[in-house]
Amino acid sequence: MADDEPAADNAAEPPADAAAEEVAADADADDIGGNIADERTDNDGIDDADDTTEPKTVDDYRRKMLADRSVYIGNKSYNGYLQDQGTNLSAAQKEQLKKNKNKRFTKQICHGDKLYPQLYQLACLIYIKMTNESYGAQYFTRTTSTKSNAVHPIGQFIANNRIKVPRGDFHTHQSEEFQALLKDDDYKDKDVIYYLPQREMLNHFFGTWGVDFSALLKPTVDDKLRLLGIVLTHEEMKDYIPDIMDKRRGEGGWQPIDSASSRARAAWPILLRLFTDADVKVLFPGKWIEDEFKQRINDKAGDPDFYSNHGNFNPNNKERMALPWDTKTIKEVV
Repeated sequence: MADDEPAADNAAEPPADAAAEEVAADADADDIGGNIADERTDNDGIDDADDTTEPKTVDDYRRKMLADRSVYIGNKSYNGYLQDQGTNLSAAQKEQLKKNKNKRFTKQICHGDKLYPQLYQLACLIYIKMTNESYGAQYFTRTTSTKSNAVHPIGQFIANNRIKVPRGDFHTHQSEEFQALLKDDDYKDKDVIYYLPQREMLNHFFGTWGVDFSALLKPTVDDKLRLLGIVLTHEEMKDYIPDIMDKRRGEGGWQPIDSASSRARAAWPILLRLFTDADVKVLFPGKWIEDEFKQRINDKAGDPDFYSNHGNFNPNNKERMALPWDTKTIKEVV
């Protein structure tokens, strides 16, 4: 995609204290370090996240995300970018839009008859926050990996939903976010202020790209090891092994799940309870951590680093146990 005309001289200036964030926004997400400034204040309406409670539903994740300060852009920078007044489209750019109404302009958000370079920068920062493992990646698990396919929709949402408030209407807006802006020296003499609560924006995109439990519940090696460890070693399960494995008692062949015995139907709720109980520990044999055993595994694999790369399992992963497993999803682990 070729570069379009540079922004005019009257484009909104980025906040002076956001230089580091602007540099970050120009880079691809893969090149971003964990250095995005967090300038949030106590007057931001954000409750501190409770890290002691593991989320078990999508709404739990939504609440935890909205309370997690690391997901938010610093207030000063966020609000500064929101004030972008834009630049008018040139005749050539208007002609491009006539030919392609979905035209995207390089490093600018197109909205109405204007281009907004600072809204683009803000959208980049939000995308970085959503996809960086140090910030929001645990909540936004379905974000597109193609940066432009996320940044432009984010920028369009901001352009469509930011609220334009002329001075004469300042007194009619009593939200905490807007009142905080009025107390900021950077805005006290403004004739027009734009604002959009970050919570509103993040909540919207959580609905689009937020955590999807169907993906989270896809069985992992840790899940399989935990389930088999419980089935084969826990006292409550020893009489149910043939039923869990769909093996007919005293007969050859496999029993279809649809005709599972009453014993099997009784076994799965017990296994579910044990699987999700953090107090139930699955332990590996002692020799699993012996150097001689590790060397034998490496020799067999023909790779001196095979064990160190592939032998670190955790069948007692509390985050996995806390997911909303049920008897249907637990059967898929077998």
